[in-house]
Parts: sequence; C-alpha cells; structure tokens
Amino acid sequence: MGKRYRGAILNPINRNDIEFFQSGFLDVDDNGRIEAVGDLGDAAEGDFEGNLLIIPAFVDIHTHLPQFDVRGTFSGNELLPWLKDYIWPEEAKCADLGHVKDIAERFYRDLIKHGTLTAGIYGTIHESAVCEMIDLMPIRGRLGKVIMDANSPENLSETTEESLEITERLCKKYGDKHVVTPRFAPSCSFESMKKAAEIAHKYDCFIQTHLSENKDEIAWVKELFPDAKNYTDVYYKAGLLGPKTIVGHAVHCDDDELETLKKTGTKIAHCPTSNEALKSGTMPLDKIIKFGIPFALATDVGAGPKTSMLDVMRCFLNVHGSGHNGLRNSPNVSPVSALYYATLAGAEVLGYGDETGNFKKGKSADFLVLDIKVVSGEKPDEIIRKLTHESDYDSIVKEAYLGGRKLN
Repeated sequence: MGKRYRGAILNPINRNDIEFFQSGFLDVDDNGRIEAVGDLGDAAEGDFEGNLLIIPAFVDIHTHLPQFDVRGTFSGNELLPWLKDYIWPEEAKCADLGHVKDIAERFYRDLIKHGTLTAGIYGTIHESAVCEMIDLMPIRGRLGKVIMDANSPENLSETTEESLEITERLCKKYGDKHVVTPRFAPSCSFESMKKAAEIAHKYDCFIQTHLSENKDEIAWVKELFPDAKNYTDVYYKAGLLGPKTIVGHAVHCDDDELETLKKTGTKIAHCPTSNEALKSGTMPLDKIIKFGIPFALATDVGAGPKTSMLDVMRCFLNVHGSGHNGLRNSPNVSPVSALYYATLAGAEVLGYGDETGNFKKGKSADFLVLDIKVVSGEKPDEIIRKLTHESDYDSIVKEAYLGGRKLN
C-alpha cells in the first residue's frame, strides 16, 4: 500500500537548483523507499495537511560524539589550549562504558531531535567505547576510533602497534561503518598515519581527519614534520588522501594544498560555527569551489555549539552569504545552496549519495516534517532563510523518518 505524506516540499538538486512543491506529496513504498514526489494542488488529501514543510533529513559529515557534554564551552580559547583544557579530559571519560552508553544515547537523541539522520562521527581511542557508540547508533552513519600515538596526554595515549591493531579489528568487525581516523597530524606518528592508510585501503573504509584549522596548529605541524612541504603534504606522503577521505576545516590551505586535495579527490567538511567559536578563520569557500573540491557542512560538535544543522546553515549564510548581510558576499552562496550542503552534498561526501540526501525515486525515505507556515507565493530562498534565521531549532522538527520509519 505504501503511504502518502502531504505538505510544502523542498527537494535539493544541486547547489543552484531545488524543486519546490507548494501543495506537495511524497509517496513512500512499503520498503521505506521514495516512490514519487510532486504537486497535487490544494485539494489533495494525505497524512499531513496545514502548516507543514517536508525536506530531506540533514547530514552532518563531521561531529564528535564524546564532546557532546562540553559543546559550546570555550572561555575564549583557541584550538590547542581548548583541546588541552576541555576536550582531552572529556574524552578520557570514555574509558568508562557506563559514561559512553549514557552520552551516546543522549547524543543520538539530540541528533534526531534536530533532524540529523546521517552523520560522520569521531569517537575516542577506546576500542570498547567505539564499539558501544557504533552498536547504539540508531541513524545512518560512519564512526571512527581516533588514532593518538604521539603528543597526547597520558590517559589518551596508545602505542602505534596497539592503535593500529584496534583500528584493523574495528574495520574487520564493522566494515565501512568504521572510519579510519588519524585524529590530526600532531597526535599521530608518521608510521601510524601511513599504516592507517594501508588499513583503510585494505578494507575499503573511509578516512577522516583534521587539516589546517588553526595557525598555531599549522606551525606545530611544520615543526613536527620538517620534511613536508606543508600540512597537506604530510597526509599526501602518508597515503591518507583520496576520494574516500574527508578532512575537517581546510581553513588556511594555500593553492598548492588545494591542488593536492583536488587531484586526490579528497573532500572537505566545512564547519563554520566551529571556526567562528574558536576564532580559527574563514574557509576560502569561493576558491575551494573554483578548484572543484567537494565539500559539505558540519557541526563539529563540541567546538560547534549546537547539533542543529539549521544553526550551521545560518552561520554559513552569515559568514559567506550573498544578499543576506554575509561578510564575504559570495556569489556561490544562497539559502538554497545552504540546504544542499546540509543534505545532498553531505550524503555524497559520506558515500551515501545513492541512498539519501534528496527525494529521488528509489532512495531511502529519510525526511523531516517541519512545523512552519509556508505562505503562498514564498520562494525557496525565503522559506529556507525563515528556517535558519527565525525558527526555534529545538522544536521545529515535528517528525523525523529514516527509511520510512518514524524515529521521534
């Protein structure tokens, strides 16, 4: 029989194009797949009527589950002192599985509450904790055990051999649901990065790490790896870059580094709320688009203060936006593009582009029903801006569906 859902519908196609159905329908088959999407007019009947908007579920390609309880806690710190003062002590708590179960369940509930049903997630060094995080995951996603075999606090340190053995065991156990995760170059030996790349290629797993987020971090990398041309070159020489690699931030990459990312097919997680909070700088969006490097939006919790992708879209528009008081006034940025980068682009970066991200026939029925009034004659840009700048992020998601199954 399947099921029909009714409401105004926004369906992202690409950065510039979106389908909009004022009196829309979304048909979902008995297997939880998209059967059809379109417009039936005001007289159509269905399961939802009134002031409702249907959009694809959000995709967050870079977030840290263990940092959920310290999100938004900064005291004016930049990246490196913030890691030392807040993040390392918080992640060390994940040696306790009781804590892991509690924080993981609350983290996933919060993602669902805010409409994020696909995610790329960082774990901790602890094998049992990472297994618990993956086993408890109620959404679609990939999660990785971080590798930290150098320059790390004692309670988050591991030997190179131990870290790589755990990484390989997790790849064997979970396949590509587990992401090979060298945390960032300063916390990894070159040997561990090189071997990690080999493990990822052996098991066809994704790789995630951080790149050029902060100028002090970049200076530290230059000191630790003096033979590398630049930060990106460290990862390139280790074999970590490629089409299944996602680097967080890339705020301060020069043209040579961007060319390396382009030629290797590496993707970028753009985290504007995090970059703003830690005073890291602004990702060179227009240059990255000019180079043709794929990217998508991400919260980067806990530097990002909220799990809401609407908040990230708001910041993206405020920092880069065209015609919306954006500081950079980029011609490549609009509310329509913000929704694309928070849905379909993220699905494509995480390797789920054929499965989720928009309402193409045959994809999984991953969608949100939002409690917002769409006024006759409103354009998609106006509707999306109302979502990002005028809505209550904590209450706007009325219902969230993954594969046609209601999660909230």
